[in-house]
Amino acid sequence: DYFADASNPDELQNLLYAARLEEIPVFVMGGGSNVLFRDEGFRGLVVRLAMNTVRVEGTELIADAGAKWPAVLRVMEEAHLTGLEPFAGLPGTVGGAVVGNAGCFGLEIKDVIAEALVLNQAMGSICSMDKSSFGFFYRSSGLKKTHDIVLQATFQLSHRSTASISTP
Repeated sequence: DYFADASNPDELQNLLYAARLEEIPVFVMGGGSNVLFRDEGFRGLVVRLAMNTVRVEGTELIADAGAKWPAVLRVMEEAHLTGLEPFAGLPGTVGGAVVGNAGCFGLEIKDVIAEALVLNQAMGSICSMDKSSFGFFYRSSGLKKTHDIVLQATFQLSHRSTASISTP
């Protein structure tokens, strides 16, 4: 029935608050690459995470949940970092990859994530979680049960010379 882009955490919190006041069901998604709605549609508010900034601090790559993997890898390569190359063909966004513990060519999100900013829908609060808090297992995480929303993820990478970086 309703659709909105959330460009920052405040917008997302406001949308969720308004939907809760009006008792409107909410579905939060990233890029929608792994989403299929029934023919009847969704009777509620669909919120797309439009937060997509990617930056580097030392050997940490910090990506908003709505960032797509090609952009993440481009920033990584420009910063002469390595560690996420197996995700080169991964569809979708960083947030979805964290929630689903995405993996490619033997590397999983749990292997490279350091921490993430997460919005707790029940409390409406934002907190930082380290990787041990996610309850990662094969192609999933505890976030699928809590319905907390990943806002941003920090990945611990390594320095490399440009010549030695290649994607599969």
